[in-house]
Amino acid sequence: MKVLAAPGPVSYPVIVNNKGIELSFAKEGTADIVLDSTVSLAKRGLKIHYVTVKGLLTVYPTVGKKIGVPKMLTAANVLTKALVDIKKLNAEVIGIDDIQKIMESLKKGEIDSAVVPSGVAKGITFEELLGIPGSCGAHVKPEFRDQFISLYNEGIDMFKQDPEGFATKVVTTLGGRVSKEFVINVMKNSTFNIEELPNDEEFVKLVRKYIS
Repeated sequence: MKVLAAPGPVSYPVIVNNKGIELSFAKEGTADIVLDSTVSLAKRGLKIHYVTVKGLLTVYPTVGKKIGVPKMLTAANVLTKALVDIKKLNAEVIGIDDIQKIMESLKKGEIDSAVVPSGVAKGITFEELLGIPGSCGAHVKPEFRDQFISLYNEGIDMFKQDPEGFATKVVTTLGGRVSKEFVINVMKNSTFNIEELPNDEEFVKLVRKYIS
C-alpha cells in the first residue's frame, strides 16, 4: 500500500504506525492513499474521501484587523482570504515569511491576529469560523479504505499510549523539521479522527474561488 503524504501533521499517525506501507513525502503525485491539507487536496483535484484532522489551523488569539499569515502555507492563505471576504471583515491580511516571525510580530503589536497551527497556539479554528469540513484529509482508493482506517486509527492510539515516543519518531523521520513539543501540542490541540466526507463539492468550490 503506497502512501503519499505532505510532511505535516496529517502524516504523523502513519509515520509512527507504518507497518505494511510504503510511505513517501511529497505535495504532488498520486498513490493508493494521498494525505494532505483539505485545501491542497481540493487544489490538486483529488476527492476528499475522509477528513483526518480538525482544528489544525487557528486564528490566534481572535480575529482582528491585521491578520498575519505564513506565506508558505497555502491552506492558511486560502482560508484567511475566504474568511475576510465571506464575513466582510474590515481586515488587512499580511503575508509573513514564517511562523516564528508571525508570533514575534504579534508580540510587538505589528499584527493583532496570527494564523498558525495548533501546535504553536490554540485560537479559533477555521472549522468554527467558516464551517469547513476539516483541516486535513485523505484521498483513498476504494480497495484500501478499510486498511487505511485501521492503520490511521492505530497510529492515533499510539500517541495516546506514548506521546513522547510518538513525537520522537515523528521528529526523527522528518529530520528535525519540527520539535517534539510542536508534535505533542498538535496532537493534543487538534482533533485527529477519521470521518467519511460524503460530499466535498461546496468546499472545493470555496478553495477554487480563493486559491489565486
